[in-house]
Amino acid sequence: MKIKIGLLLIPLLFIACRNQIVDDPLFQEQYYLHAKVNKKVLSHPYSFLNRTDTLLINPDILLNMPEIWKVTKGSKEIVTAFIDDGFFYQHEDLTGNLWNNKGETGLDEKGIEKSVNGIDDDKNGYIDDVVGYDFAFNDPDPDCYVFDGMSNDIIQPYWHGTTVVGVYGAVGDNGIGISGICPNTSIMLLKAGKQGVGMFDEDSVKVARIAEAIRYAVDNGARIISCSWYLPQQDNKYGQAVIESIGYAEEKGVLMVVCAGNYYKDLDNPENYVIPASLTNSNIINVGELDLQGEHYKYIVGEDTLGSNYGIKSVDVFCVGETPTLTNRYNYSAYCIGGGTSCATPVVSGICALMLSIDPELSCNEIREILISTSNKTPELMNSCVAGGYIQPLKAVNELITRKNIK
Repeated sequence: MKIKIGLLLIPLLFIACRNQIVDDPLFQEQYYLHAKVNKKVLSHPYSFLNRTDTLLINPDILLNMPEIWKVTKGSKEIVTAFIDDGFFYQHEDLTGNLWNNKGETGLDEKGIEKSVNGIDDDKNGYIDDVVGYDFAFNDPDPDCYVFDGMSNDIIQPYWHGTTVVGVYGAVGDNGIGISGICPNTSIMLLKAGKQGVGMFDEDSVKVARIAEAIRYAVDNGARIISCSWYLPQQDNKYGQAVIESIGYAEEKGVLMVVCAGNYYKDLDNPENYVIPASLTNSNIINVGELDLQGEHYKYIVGEDTLGSNYGIKSVDVFCVGETPTLTNRYNYSAYCIGGGTSCATPVVSGICALMLSIDPELSCNEIREILISTSNKTPELMNSCVAGGYIQPLKAVNELITRKNIK
């Protein structure tokens, strides 16, 4: 994933414009969410975007979220798990949407808070796991602090997981910052990697932790697992463990929304095989990135073309990735612009969570089929993904309501 534009620490004094659709002060900067926007959008003078240029947007790609939110803003009963390298879950625009493990909250028989009593109260094999778990350091705190990749003695805050989660589930209509795609939800946080384990060292055991995290999510009530990461083909027992854990999620009916990756490669080519994006399990939705003009996101670096991976068999749909979202700066909440397939993936995860809040009995196959069938077909994307186009969430929700005869 990429961070494209600078940060703004909070607290800040925001000046909200009148007639906003929701009361999140920076909602007007979330240009991809709503159709009530000019084709040329200039950033608000008090925006964290710090843009001086004119932002050109194809209005056809806009997600029409306010129209969807008239139907549903999500449900606390739909739990979505995120597997990443840690999270700044203290962010003030996130805390209200964190998953709460009821088996590890409240007082135990001795009058001690279950969240800190050092006992596996719910007997799920993990102690004090209230919001999720840290599989990297084997503790219940999936925080954003990781080895910095240079020294095992230096711990640094890491932003990726916070940025991804913010796209999906920043608390909406709370008078703070932005709104996530699914503004009312339950987010389970699962930390799998240390990000760096020393210069030139590989965190090979991270793959095993990912497998464990997937099983944890399934066993503890997640309906969706959002995966803004990918692994090269693994010929060892750890890689096979991930494949088996994805199969376990498939058996239990847990949807996995995964990113295609950012190297502009054809995932249908066996040489470019990655996990989980190249897998064919029926519970996987693989997401590529769309740019703001409605085209396959790509760019040139020297003689190389980079951008979203693709595959007419391997990648299911495309979705906009560049978006305002959450981040952290030292121990402060902050905002930034995220992008890449890492951010396109939680957009689709959020749409899936909203669909499940309308009909909790939806199967993974039904969700995937509706997203594909209602996508906007384009000539360029016809050879880039199964859908041959990019998602149209409002059409998907309306199709769901029609099929299920929901009033």
